[in-house]
Amino acid sequence: GRARAQGFFLSGANISCNTGGPQLNIYCYKTGHWTFWYPNRQLMATGSFLNKKKRFEGTCGKEYLAISRTTPKWKFFDSTGNRIRAQSFKLIEIIDEIGSPYIGDY
Repeated sequence: GRARAQGFFLSGANISCNTGGPQLNIYCYKTGHWTFWYPNRQLMATGSFLNKKKRFEGTCGKEYLAISRTTPKWKFFDSTGNRIRAQSFKLIEIIDEIGSPYIGDY
């Protein structure tokens, strides 16, 4: 089974400069309240994402990329439903991987 997640995404875009010319890159990032479940349907985590813009050096110069960050008020649970600290199960890495689609290049 796979872990499940429920929440909302926003989309963003940036332009890369390639040898063939500029390329539009579209991506999604988490926003607002999210809930995650283990494959056995037990609650894994619940909390919210804040959105920020991160500046980076892109192929066309300085660019901004919208990213999601977890807020400090997340609640985490083990696979039997007991509340745990996030560090005890590396849940922060798991929730970052679940439901993070990259839409693609256009």
